[in-house]
Amino acid sequence: MNLKGRVALITGASSGIGWQTALAFAEKGARLAVTARSADKLHELADLIRKKGGECFVAPADVTDADSVRQAAELVGNHYARIDILVNNAGFGVFKPVLEMDMQTVEEMMNVNYFGMVRFIQAVVPIMIRQNFGHVVNVASLAGFMAAPTHGAYAATKFAVIGLSEALREEVRPQGILVSTVNPGPIDTPFFERADLNHIPPIARRFMLKPDKVAQSIVRAIEQEIPQVVIPGGMVPVIKIKALMPNLFARGTGKLYRRKP
Repeated sequence: MNLKGRVALITGASSGIGWQTALAFAEKGARLAVTARSADKLHELADLIRKKGGECFVAPADVTDADSVRQAAELVGNHYARIDILVNNAGFGVFKPVLEMDMQTVEEMMNVNYFGMVRFIQAVVPIMIRQNFGHVVNVASLAGFMAAPTHGAYAATKFAVIGLSEALREEVRPQGILVSTVNPGPIDTPFFERADLNHIPPIARRFMLKPDKVAQSIVRAIEQEIPQVVIPGGMVPVIKIKALMPNLFARGTGKLYRRKP
C-alpha cells in the first residue's frame, strides 16, 4: 500500500508509539485520525502535523467504552468518507507476580489491551468491508510469544491480541483486508510510568528502542503487506527456540528474570 492520501486511524495516539506513528504516517502523506482519552494531547499532535502541511482529525475516545469507540469511528468515517488503516496501539502494562496482582488491574489491562482492540475492530472493519479495502495493524508485544515471571497478566493480553489477529486475518482476507501484528520488545515510552522497569532484565534495558523505530516498523508492515513483524528482528530466533524447547526456555527465562539487577 502507498500511504499517500490514505486515511489512517490510530488509537493511543497521545504519546509514545501512537504519537510517533501518526508523525511517520503524516510524512508519508497519509490523512490522519487520532484517538485517545487525552483530547489536549491529541490537539497538540494534530497542530504539529498541520504545521508540517499534513491533515489530522481528532476524535477522542475511551477504548473501554463501546459507545465512545463507535462514536469515534463514525466521526472519522463521516469526516473522511472512508478508513483505510486502523492501528490498534492503545495499551498499558503492570508487572507483578500472578499471586500478587489485584483482579481490578488484571481486568483493566484486558479491557484496554484486548477488548479495546476488539471494540475498534468491530467498529472500523465493517467500513473497510464496504470499501473492499483496508489494513488493520494490531500492536502486540514480544510478551505475546513468551511470558516471563511477573509479566503473566500483561502477557495474557498480548497472547490474546496475537490469537485474535491470526483468526481475523483469514476471516477478512476475502474482503480485501489485511491484518498485521507488530511485536516490539521494551520501548522507551510513558508505558514505563506505570510498568516497573525493574522487572525488565538489565540486558534487555540496555537494548531498549525508541518509539520511532516501532512507528517505522508499522509503516513497513503496511507498505510491504507483512503479516507479522518482530522488533528487534534478532528476537525471531529466540521465539523459534522457545517454540522448539518450551520447558528449557522457560527455566532459563525464569533464572534471568529472578536475577537481581
